[in-house]
This record gives sequence, structure tokens and C-alpha cells, in this order.
Amino acid sequence: QIEANGIIPGSEAVGVALREEFKNPNGAPASPEQVRQTYEQYLKGLESSGYTEADFAALLRRQIAINHLRELVSVPAALVTPREATAEFQRENETVLASAVILNLTNYLGSLTLTDEVLGQYYSNNLARYRTPERVGVNYVRFDASNHLAEAEGMIAKNAGLALSLDQTYRQQTNQNPNAFVDVEGKPLSKEAALVKIREEGVKSTALQLAYKEAATFYNGLGQKKVTSAGFADYAAGSKVEMISIPPVTDVAYQPAFSSIRNAAEAMASLNPTKPFTQPLSTGDAIIIAALRERVPSEIQPLSVVRLRTENDYKRQESLTLARTAARILLGQVTNALASGKSFAELAQQQGFTVTDLPAYSSAMNQVEGLPTGLNLYELKNSLASAKPGEVRLLDQGGSPSLVYLKERKAVAEDTVKAGISSYTQELRQRRQYSVFNEWFRQKFEDSGLAAILQPKTRGGQPTMP
Repeated sequence: QIEANGIIPGSEAVGVALREEFKNPNGAPASPEQVRQTYEQYLKGLESSGYTEADFAALLRRQIAINHLRELVSVPAALVTPREATAEFQRENETVLASAVILNLTNYLGSLTLTDEVLGQYYSNNLARYRTPERVGVNYVRFDASNHLAEAEGMIAKNAGLALSLDQTYRQQTNQNPNAFVDVEGKPLSKEAALVKIREEGVKSTALQLAYKEAATFYNGLGQKKVTSAGFADYAAGSKVEMISIPPVTDVAYQPAFSSIRNAAEAMASLNPTKPFTQPLSTGDAIIIAALRERVPSEIQPLSVVRLRTENDYKRQESLTLARTAARILLGQVTNALASGKSFAELAQQQGFTVTDLPAYSSAMNQVEGLPTGLNLYELKNSLASAKPGEVRLLDQGGSPSLVYLKERKAVAEDTVKAGISSYTQELRQRRQYSVFNEWFRQKFEDSGLAAILQPKTRGGQPTMP
């Protein structure tokens, strides 16, 4: 569609995008020199990750083209009249006053009777709830860079051109970014302090390389001696390397020992009896090699093990059913009472329910302080969006069923409308443009037939890609 509409981003559009992309952190426009320095520093980061300037330029032009296509497709949506914007602003910012009856589940626990037979039947009907996922237990060895700091310090000290090398590094980095070296408070370091920091980083980096060399020797020995996962502990002991064990867990890659390792999840998932060891993995301050010890298969826990949990699940389900039934009965009674001139609070209290005044809110709010537990703000706003004062709505998606009575809608003050309508109009225009573009893109995607091609197929009950 970009090519079909003849959208070709020019140099001017690229320049505008670069100035926007590399503007100052405070949002202020950056000077051409600042943009150049930031751009060059950004490119170095890309190159270290295996990308080129051409890759970035192609991506940037593609994004510019997509943005232009979105603007082109959604031109009608950008036509927001002042009357429309004002009406939407007033609707989203009007104050809603309501009261509620919340049917807490704890109020229905006393009416439940739980026998072994009932609990056993509930357990049998919900076995999937009590299935444990597969768990993985590993052993690992760790080669700390800190053990090599003295050796690294000696290697750095023997560098005859150390002073020149440090100075070159300092000048190169400060030319790219004048604030390349700052203290913990973000204040620029003096050149002398920066040189000390560069040297310290060099020592740490060298120490990590030495740790990696030690780990590589250990790892190569595993293969040379054909060590199995069962023999990992003996091999580590023979190598005089401490081995640490992690008991079977469902998320071994996210254990503290591995949390800072890049691609740890993939490395741990690939462990199997024929490939029981990971390659040396860097944590930033150490090198780790992990070995598969055991895989505990998924299993359904017996009722004797999960009895308390099953009891709680049963009580919650049954009390929720009772609360929902009571809420529907009360809704019918309230609706009839309101039609005959009675008040919401009067009837609810007659039936033994407590009426709670809710904190005032508007549909533009994402958080409302003091909202009672059991009420879901999103559901509350949606339920009362079309309600008129004096009407009642049943809410049943939160923690407890609730009846909410709309007391009043307070209009937005004229001064508030005048102060906020300009920025709101722009925001509304953008929202509508994105909505129209997304719908256009969805339709084009369906028409292309790609959805059917990319839809996973199944073979033998397992999803497969074509």
C-alpha cells in the first residue's frame, strides 16, 4: 500500500524525524550538532548489536512512510468539529455521583454445607485446576570475575601505552556525548575522575574475560571427558569448583542466579538428556554453566495434597453463585420499587443490604481513590456510560456482584472546558485517526488472504505452521 500510494520519504522528512527522535530528554529541540553526536552514539550501539546504518535508515524511512499512510487513510477522521470535540470533552469529564450495594461473598459462606462427597465431586469436575506444570531442577557452577581482579589489574598495569589509551577513550566518548561520564547524581565528572572510571571498567572487563577463559576450560572438559548430567557434580568437585543446586521450579530461567543472563529462558529450555549443559553464560559479573539435573513432569495433585485449596475454591464458587442470585433478585425488586416512587437506598436497606456512596469520578479517570474493594472501575464506567440518573445497573465482572445506582451527572465547568478543549481536540483527532487506520489495515490484511496463510494448522492435535 505504501508503494501503491507512491509514498517515498524524502531527505527533509528524514531530517524532521531524526530531530524528533534525538531531541533533548526534556523534550526541547536539539541543535544540529547535538543531533549529530547523539545519532553517531546511537549508531555505535546498533553496530555492537549487529545492525548497520543502512538498516536504521531503511527502518526510519519505513516508519515515516507508515505514518504518512496512516495520515492519508485517516484524513476524514481528522475532521473534528469544535462542537463534536466540546461534546466529547464534556462527556468524558462530567462528574458521576453514584451509590452501590456490594454483595460480599463472605456473607454467603455461612449457608454452605461442605461434605467429603461434595468436595470429591467438585475436585473431580475441576482436575485441570490442580495440575502442576513441568518443573526443572538444575545444578550450576559460577566463575566470578572478582576472583580475577588482581590478575586483571596486573595486566592493565603492564600496558605501556595505558595513559594514552585511557586519554583516547576519554576524548572519543566525550566527543560523542559531552555527558558520557557522570557521578551517581548525574553531575559531570572531572577528566581525572573519568579516567579513573575508564580504568576501573577496563579492569572489570578484563577480569570477566579471564573468568570466561576459566569457564571455557571447564566447559571443554565436559565434552572431552563425555561427562553426563549425572556426573556433573563429580566433575565439578574434581575441578575444585563449587556446584550450586536449584530445586525443581517452573521458571528456572528467572531464578536470581540467572535473571541477568540474556536469553536465559532459551538456554534453559534447550537442556535435554543429549544436551545437558548450557554454554558459558555471562551475568555481567560472572560466567555460569548450568546442567540439567531433572525434569519433573506435569501431574495432577491428589485431593489429599490440595484439600485446603480445593475447599477454598469450592467455597468461592458457591458463594459467588449465591451472591449473583441474590443480586438478580434485588435488581428486580429495586427496579419495581423505583418505578413506584421508592428510593434505592430505602428498598436496599429494607432488604438488609448496606448502601455505600461511591467517590465521584469521570470516565476520563483511570484510577479513583477510595473505590470499594470488589468494584471494577472499568466495568463501573462502562455500565453507567449510558445510564440516566435514577437508573440501576448490575455489575458482575469484579470480585463481588454489585448494584450501582446513578444519582447525578454534574456538568463540566465552562472554565475547565475552555482551558482544556484545544489539547483535547488534537488528542481526539489522533485517536480517531489511529482507530480508522487500524480498521483499514485489518480489512486490507483480511482481503490479502495472509490471515488464512498465517493461521496455525493442526496435525495430530498439535499446532503446526505451513
